[in-house]
Amino acid sequence: MPPFQIFIVSGNVLLRQGLKELCESNGLEVAGEGASAREALKLISRLNPTVAIIEDILQDGTGIEVSRDVQNSVSSVHCLLLTGWDQQKAERAAVLAGATGYVFKQARDAAGLVGAIRAAASGDPLLGPDARQRAAKDLLALSSSPWLRATPQEREVLALMSQGLTNRQITLYSQLTAAHVSDLVSSVLLKLGIGTSRTLTAET
Repeated sequence: MPPFQIFIVSGNVLLRQGLKELCESNGLEVAGEGASAREALKLISRLNPTVAIIEDILQDGTGIEVSRDVQNSVSSVHCLLLTGWDQQKAERAAVLAGATGYVFKQARDAAGLVGAIRAAASGDPLLGPDARQRAAKDLLALSSSPWLRATPQEREVLALMSQGLTNRQITLYSQLTAAHVSDLVSSVLLKLGIGTSRTLTAET
């Protein structure tokens, strides 16, 4: 396959270093790295890597938010969530993020991780159709679940996210502002237990 570049996003410097060394020792070029959501969005837009490996929780947002914002601004980038969540939560997160798939932080299979990165660079979905449909169905059910304690707008946004809509598409569909949609996405993720109390202002 033709050469491709990787961008690594993690607030953990040792994790970034370990991933970079793993990639480079396997002949993969690392174009850059970022420690925060804001830094990552700025650099990914500038560098336009083939694959972005994005940690699930960052100091100023979430990997899901970064992935969604990347899809809005640099849709050619294939995003992989780097997560410590269990499989069900990781699958749901990948769907919400619009990501190619996910890889586990605690993975000990270096060859498998490199293989996943290469597959993502080729455009191969790492989350199979059955898993993607199952996660989407679960998220759609959650959007109407009373335990979620979400507002009507948050429920609508979650339902649209479960269908794979980007922030820009949700903005057009709902006729809300881009900033309001970004805030609703952050609030939904927090209530689902896969977000942070800090919100990221998306640059669209």
